[in-house]
Amino acid sequence: MRYALTIAYDGTKFAGMQTQKDEVTVQSRIEEALNILFRMPQRIAIAGRTDAGVHATGQVISFKAPGEIVNKEKFINSIHALAGPYISVIDLHPVPNNFHARFDCIAREYEYLIYCGKKNPIFLDNKILHLYEELDLLSLQEEVAELTGENDYKAFCKKSNENSVRYIEYIKISLIYEPFLNLPLYSIKIRGNAFLHNMVRIIVGTIIDRAKNKLPYTFKEILESKERSKAGRTAPPEGLYFRKAYYPDIPALKNSGLNLLKDYPIYGTSYYKDLMKNNNRLQETNK
Repeated sequence: MRYALTIAYDGTKFAGMQTQKDEVTVQSRIEEALNILFRMPQRIAIAGRTDAGVHATGQVISFKAPGEIVNKEKFINSIHALAGPYISVIDLHPVPNNFHARFDCIAREYEYLIYCGKKNPIFLDNKILHLYEELDLLSLQEEVAELTGENDYKAFCKKSNENSVRYIEYIKISLIYEPFLNLPLYSIKIRGNAFLHNMVRIIVGTIIDRAKNKLPYTFKEILESKERSKAGRTAPPEGLYFRKAYYPDIPALKNSGLNLLKDYPIYGTSYYKDLMKNNNRLQETNK
C-alpha cells in the first residue's frame, strides 16, 4: 500500500532535504526510520526539495508500505522516535498505489519571514531573517505582482541549463506579529506550480534590495532582462518555510486529507495531473 506523510522540520539541523553522501538530511532520516519499521529498504518521493537551513511545516513525502498501517498514532510516534527530534509528522495519508508526492504535485507554497528592527527576537533564532534597518516592504506589493503569471524566471535563479519557465499564482506581502514578543514580521507568501533553485530566496532578496534603493530596475525590467546580475541578492535560508503542497482535486484523492486544488493550471504530466486535465476538458465541453 502507498501512503503520504505531511511533515515539518527544522532546516538548520540538516544539510537539506534530499539525500547527500556523508550528510544528515531529512530524506536520509525518514528513510532510515522507515527501513527499521518495515525491515526493508525504502525510498521516498518528495513534493519540494529544500536547501540546508530552509524549514518546512507542510512538506509532503510518499512511500510504499509492505502492508496496511493499522495503527496511525503508533506509526507516527515510531517515526518521531526513530527520525529524531527535529522532524515532526503532522499527518499520515492513505493514497492510491500510483500516487507520487513530487510528480502529482500541482502547486507549492513558500513563506519567508523578516523582522526589521533593533529589538532582539531571541525566540526566533535561525527562524527568521533579522534586518536592523526599518524597511517598507508593503510598498512593493504592486510592483512585485508583475512577476505573477507564466514567465521565464531566468533572472531569478542560479545559473542552470534547466528550463526556467514557471507559473507564479501570487506573491503576497503582509505584516504579521510573532507570538513571543509581539514583534512585527513581514510575511512574503509565494504560490506557484514549481520553483527553480534559489528562486524564492532571490525574489525575496530582490524585494529587500528594492526597499533599500539598491537596485535601479523594476521587477518587470529584471524579469524581461533574463539576467541574474540585475536581480538582488539571494536571501539567507533561515527565513524560508515550505508551507504547503497541493494536489489535483479529483475523486481518487478526495479522502486523502491532502491539500487539493480545483481549476488550477496544470504543468507537466502524471497520472493524476492527466485525470484533472481530462476532467477540466469535460467540464468545458458540458458548459
